Amino acid sequence: MLNAEYNTKLNQIFHKALYWKAAAFGTLCIQQEYQVYEQLAKGRFWDMSTHLKKTVKRFWRAVTTGYAMDDKYLLIVEESFFEPRDAWEELALQIVQDILDLYYAVWKKDAEATLEISQRQFDLLEKYCALVGEKLTAEHSLAKRTMEQQISWAEELASVAKQDKAKTLEYYSLAAGAARDCIKALREGKKAIGWDSHHINCVLEKESSMHYYVKSAVLSGNYDMALEIVTADSIIGAMILGEDERAKKYLPEEFEQIDKYDRDWDGTLWAILHGDEKLMNHCIKDYIKTLRWQAKNFNSIDLIAVFALPLIRLGMDRGMKCTLNVYELPLELLDGDKEFGKSL
Repeated sequence: MLNAEYNTKLNQIFHKALYWKAAAFGTLCIQQEYQVYEQLAKGRFWDMSTHLKKTVKRFWRAVTTGYAMDDKYLLIVEESFFEPRDAWEELALQIVQDILDLYYAVWKKDAEATLEISQRQFDLLEKYCALVGEKLTAEHSLAKRTMEQQISWAEELASVAKQDKAKTLEYYSLAAGAARDCIKALREGKKAIGWDSHHINCVLEKESSMHYYVKSAVLSGNYDMALEIVTADSIIGAMILGEDERAKKYLPEEFEQIDKYDRDWDGTLWAILHGDEKLMNHCIKDYIKTLRWQAKNFNSIDLIAVFALPLIRLGMDRGMKCTLNVYELPLELLDGDKEFGKSL
């Protein structure tokens, strides 16, 4: 039923988009389908709307955090299947099937399967029109309204990063400026007082701890400010200056010599300096797993891999690519001008 022009436009909007955008789009579609199910299920013995509603809501958490959905939600959907007795109940059953298919698409992070939910909406419309004695065409008011709404959703999702990017990088630049000023004061002999002052005052004693403070400068693309924080006599300083051979001297000769608890930072740097893109992605992947474990077990709210992003930027400077398409890595923040925030 859908015309080729519509399909092409939808695919172009999501071409190379981060997976979470496809997941959000699919969830918007399934949320709309659920509302139809809720109406069809009223007064029926197979009504599972109360439980399915929880599942649809859980899709949104998967979109915003990337954390896998619990098996209990799969059981809810599976228990919602029933034997239809008429065409209207078949319509409701298809919605249950669509929710199940979206569950697996989100679980597998399969963008193509997630976007297929948009086609399912038109399948439902076609069956609905048949039940009321109409034929669904691309010119039908319901079809046109649905196409317009889906394109609107898609374009809005695609523009999210563009709208937020400048503001986000501005915040990182401000954080980098604050870190630079604090480090400068410490180097001049001034001491911090109050909460966490011991940690702040000791930061200059160990060069490796400086990554807590330089990450914002690197992420914002302000390498001059980064050099003010770590100085040229450091691994990050050497890398910013393009002196990778000197930078290697700050790390063990062999990757296996790096403590496993330090591989999220030192291990990733080692991989970048040795041009090992596969190892770089492996270290970052392990870091993401750690973030998710912390979120699950300690209610951590670190949903962005703030320590991985600046390292990915340094890797990109050397022609390397991060192949991970996960929620914690908004890579669109890294494709801008490295002079951003220069005036601070």
